[in-house]
Parts: sequence; structure tokens; C-alpha cells
Amino acid sequence: MSNNQKRPSRNAKRGGTSFKNSLTSSPQQNVRTARVAALVRQVVAELLIHDVKDPRVQGVSILDAEVTPDLREARIFYIVSGDEKQRKEAQRGLDQATGFMQHELGQRIDLRVTPLLSFRFDRSIEYGQRIEEKLRELGLGEANKSENSEATSDEDESEEDA
Repeated sequence: MSNNQKRPSRNAKRGGTSFKNSLTSSPQQNVRTARVAALVRQVVAELLIHDVKDPRVQGVSILDAEVTPDLREARIFYIVSGDEKQRKEAQRGLDQATGFMQHELGQRIDLRVTPLLSFRFDRSIEYGQRIEEKLRELGLGEANKSENSEATSDEDESEEDA
């Protein structure tokens, strides 16, 4: 193989695609994957609440699930309150309980292939909080909006009195 030619990826050799690229597909598949993702999210959340006894996963909340169009992989996004140490412990607990949850998921939903589960901490809430903080520092946050709306309503009342 010459230096100019790119080597095919491992997934290309197997006829598959990467997880990220495989999330785009036809509208019909999107409806099915969205339904399966919602079902996976619901079942995993129920399993965490009722069946997983590991104390490390106490307080974990499932926010979202993404499923590949072939329904073979599912990424579960979660949050947990606490510091970085508690997040790492929760990830370890989830990693350890993955096999059990995958087995239970296969028992509870009727699919040809049970999706392989992987858990990812969702940092979007932290990101949103940092943006809010920066906006407040610049005087553009929610507190400033409520002050402006109160000032506007006070002006409206004084105009009505006149």
C-alpha cells in the first residue's frame, strides 16, 4: 500500500461504521431507533432503581440513550451528584453492572440482538451551568432578565396610574 493511499478502518473491513457516523440514517430508521433508545433508557433507569444493588450507582440518573441504526450498540448518558471521585465510582459501578443490565434488557425487550451498553457521564448540565455563570458575570443572566422585567412592569403600572 503506497503512502498516498489510506488504509481502510477496522469497521470498514467488517462492513460496519463508526458509532458517530452510524447515528445518521433514513427517517424510517430514525423513528425505530428513537423508539428503541427511549425503551432502553426506560428499562435501564428502572433496573438502576429496582434491581442494581451496588451502592456506587445510588443517585445516578439516566438522561438519554442513543442507539445505532443496526440496534447493536447503545450509549447511555447519565448524571450523578457529587464530586469527581463519586462520578468515577459511579462509572465503575455502572461498568460492573453492565453485563447484568444487558442480560435483563434482553429479557425485557423483544429485539433480535440485545444492544451492547456503554455508559457516559453527561457533562452538558455542567457546561450549561458554566455558561449561565459567565452570562451572570457579564450581566446577561436570568437574574438580570428578571430585574429588567420587574422594572418594565413597574413602569407599566406607573403609566396606568397616570
